[in-house]
Amino acid sequence: MIKKSFFKIVAPLFLSAALLFSGCGSARTALSSDEIKSAAESAGYTVSSQDISSSSKLDAYLAGTQQSDSSLQMAFVQFKEESDAKDFYSQMRDAYSSRAGLEIKETNSDTYTTMTAQGGDLYYRLSRISGTVLYAKGTISDKAAADTLFKNTKY
Repeated sequence: MIKKSFFKIVAPLFLSAALLFSGCGSARTALSSDEIKSAAESAGYTVSSQDISSSSKLDAYLAGTQQSDSSLQMAFVQFKEESDAKDFYSQMRDAYSSRAGLEIKETNSDTYTTMTAQGGDLYYRLSRISGTVLYAKGTISDKAAADTLFKNTKY
């Protein structure tokens, strides 16, 4: 009798908790170029918009350099089509994968993909959310500053 009432009460609680927390952290929203520019400038980057031709696959392209260390650079690309962002991300990932000596870590889902690559004195970070890609490259000593930008933007 006690076992039956225990399962009638506890099992639904566990199921509810599992359903409630199953989506935590997985919903990521792409930011606009203005939001990225503001976050990057707050993190100490000098950021400028790059010219885009009307026939381009891009809606926006930003490039920036960390003010305190010019070896740390960032770029944000907003594509018109999500498939183009996926292709761009894949090409970048493949380029890093082909380099000897880089340790690569990657997380992959339909709407969010991120990777870091580091080796020797180099550090790269690349994230895609929907049709946008945020990228940083620098030295290992730049890792914390690069990671701050990604943390602040939730990329």
